[in-house]
This record gives sequence, C-alpha cells and structure tokens, in this order.
Amino acid sequence: MAESTLVQRVKDRIADCGKELMELTSRLVQFPTVVPPGYIDECIAFAQSYFQERGIETSLHQHVERKPNLCATIPGKQPGKILWLGHLDVVPEGDHAAWKHPPFSGAIEGDRVYGRGATDMKGSCAAAMVAATVLHAVAQGAHPTLEVWLTADEEIGGEDGAKWLAEAGKLQGDVCVIGDASGGTRERPTIELGCKGGMATVLQAQGVTAHGSQPYLGENAIEKLLAVIPHVKRIADFPLDIPAELEPVIQTSIDFLLEDPSLTPEQRDAVRRLYHYPTVSLNI
Repeated sequence: MAESTLVQRVKDRIADCGKELMELTSRLVQFPTVVPPGYIDECIAFAQSYFQERGIETSLHQHVERKPNLCATIPGKQPGKILWLGHLDVVPEGDHAAWKHPPFSGAIEGDRVYGRGATDMKGSCAAAMVAATVLHAVAQGAHPTLEVWLTADEEIGGEDGAKWLAEAGKLQGDVCVIGDASGGTRERPTIELGCKGGMATVLQAQGVTAHGSQPYLGENAIEKLLAVIPHVKRIADFPLDIPAELEPVIQTSIDFLLEDPSLTPEQRDAVRRLYHYPTVSLNI
C-alpha cells in the first residue's frame, strides 16, 4: 500500500471517530487517578479491555502495586518502531465548588469534555487509543511497529512509570512521540521536537535568631539568600551549546512564538533568547 494511500485511508476513518473520541475521553476522566496516591489500575484495566476487544495485543509492566503501565502493540511490516507515550495519572482536583461540572464526571457539553485530566492528558490518551485501533483496522501492517504506552506517575516524576520503564530497558524504539499538552492553543497547536532539561537546586541559609529590636545580635538568613539571588540569575547569561543542525528548527519555533500579537517588546526579546540560553525560575 502506497504511503499516501495509507495516510488518506487512516484520515478518512479518523474523520468519523469524533463521537467515539469524546465518549472515550469522558470515560477515562471518570477514573479518579489523582496523585497522590496515583493508583491507575482500574483505568488501565479499562484501556486494556478497549484494545483487546479490537484485536490489539497488550502487555502490562508494573513496578509497584496498583500502578501498572500498559503497552499496546500494533505490529508493522516496515522497519523501525514508533513509541507513543502518555500518562493516566492526574494532579489533585482542588475545590469541587470551583468546577463548572464535577471534576470526575467527564461531562460532555457541545464539543468539549469537562473534568480533571481531560487536557492533561486523558484526551490525548483517548486520541492515541482511537488512532491506534484505526491504524490496526485499515493499514494491514504497512507501517513500522507502533507501541502505545499508557503510564503511571508522570505528575510526580515517573518513578514507577516512564522513568522506571526507561531504566528497565522497556522503552525501545527509533522515535518516541509524547502526546502531552505542550503549551499551544486549540487554534495554534504545537508539535515539539525536543525540550531543554531541567535542574532543581535548593539554596539554604543559616541564621541566628534575635529580637526585632536588636537585629545586630543575630544573623538574618533571608538577607543572605537575597545577596545570592543576583548571582543565581546570572546563569541565564551563559549561552547553551546548540548543535548546528537544530538551528533551523529553533528559528522556526521562535518565529512561531513571535506570531502572537499580544507579546510585549520585553516578552519578544525573551522569546528570542529562549532557545539559546537557560531560563531561571526562582521560588520560595
């Protein structure tokens, strides 16, 4: 099957899957997979049944109780392997009274699904599940092997999810597509080819307690930290070592972000630096 024909057949079938996608997203949202504790076993069991009922092979990979990771495999006849990586855990829902709909209702209103995790990232997981079943149904293996991974613990570092899977050598592929929300908008979705890493550092200062009327008898730990902050911010002035082959991609990304008419001149300058220098975020 020609590649163009395959792509068109998949697109034609996907075009009819809107209702299924909405309902599947709603169903996933109804599982309260909040971290902590981050138990996703019931949600994973539902996803596994969804795949198996459509003839797709699945396997479970578990590091700790109630946090299984699911792999659905669509074998292909073309060389290579594509990984699609998602997570089913969600952050806490906060005050229920602040929600338009109950956070785990998965309420459907118009063309939207409401609930904790609808965006981050059960909607994306549902889209991958639907897309994988369409590919399995129409492509006849005329593609590289695809593995769809639904994992635990992303919101707290992936200790029992992607991090553990990677360290255990279970995530093996030629390219990995991460379907998580990337900061774009509905009108201007973004596809990211990579991202800068992060490093968290904790600064501690010791002081000596003294009465507010006699500060000279003590040492103020806050003042010590304030003296360090300007030096920490200097990290943002050290240029990153960017491989030359990435420069065209970076420039395209900068141009894309600069299309936003709401940016101030200062924000535009920050965007132009964004990919060539570290960013520093100070928190207390």
